[in-house]
Formats: sequence, structure tokens, C-alpha cells
Amino acid sequence: SSASLFPILGTLQSLETFLSQFVRMGCVSSKSAPDAKGEIVQLKFEEVEVRTGKSAFVPAPEALAALKAGNARYVGGQAPAATRKSRILALANDGQLPMAAVLGCADSRCPAELIFNVAPGDIFVCRNAGNTVVQGGSVVASMEYCMAHLQTKLLVVLGHTKCGALN
Repeated sequence: SSASLFPILGTLQSLETFLSQFVRMGCVSSKSAPDAKGEIVQLKFEEVEVRTGKSAFVPAPEALAALKAGNARYVGGQAPAATRKSRILALANDGQLPMAAVLGCADSRCPAELIFNVAPGDIFVCRNAGNTVVQGGSVVASMEYCMAHLQTKLLVVLGHTKCGALN
């Protein structure tokens, strides 16, 4: 390929690849790509409250509304926001308090965090082939831990079409 490569954050990427990723992140330039050479773009990030183990639990209707809104963003093609270091540190220091527990299939085509457009710490996910549950198994114990210890009030069982484990 005759595409030019540019050093971006220590890696070499084509300008087209970088611009595509840039736009998917919700960033825009005031200039078209050929005219943007050398332009400095300042990104603005909204300060979002991080729900940690020190926060109040999220009521089930509020959690369900948040998951539906996230899914609408996903279906609309909006990429999840980058995870800020402050979120990672807050979760590491203060623990997790997920708004929902999700039992999903291990199928690589249906990652719950992306489908619901959520950040680390927002949902507690257990995945196995066919999103099945056996009484007394590790999935039940994990969900019980989430619901009791982490005070999660919403449990979502997430299925999908063309599941090979259930055919």
C-alpha cells in the first residue's frame, strides 16, 4: 500500500485509520483532513461521577433506563468513551458498585459492556456458552455475590440470535 504512515502515540498508523478512530471517538476538526495537517486539537472530557463502593446503590428502574440508553447509543453507532485513569483509580481504591448484573453468552459477538455502552465498574458480567445456569454452580454464586454483597438491584439475562451453544 502506498498510504503514508504517521507516528501517533508511539505507533505507526495510516492517517485514514487515525482519522476514522478520531471521528468514532466523537472528535471533530474544524478543517478537512487534507487541510488539517499540523492542526492541534484539544479534546474535552466531561467530568462524570464514578459510582464506587462508597456510593448509594442504583434502583432497578434507573439502572434499566441507563442500560436502554446505552444500548440506543450502541445501535446508533456511538463508540464507548475512553476510560479515564481517575475512574480506574477510584474503582481500585473504593471498590465497585455495579448498577446491574448481566448474565450473557460467551459468544465473542455479543460483549455486554459494548452492547450497553458502559464503562468499567458499571455492570457485573458473567458469561458462559448459552448463558445457562446450573443450580449451585459458579454462575449462581457470582450473581448472588453481586446482588447481595454489591447491592445490585437489576439482573439481566442477555440472550442473542444464532447461539451455537443452544442449537
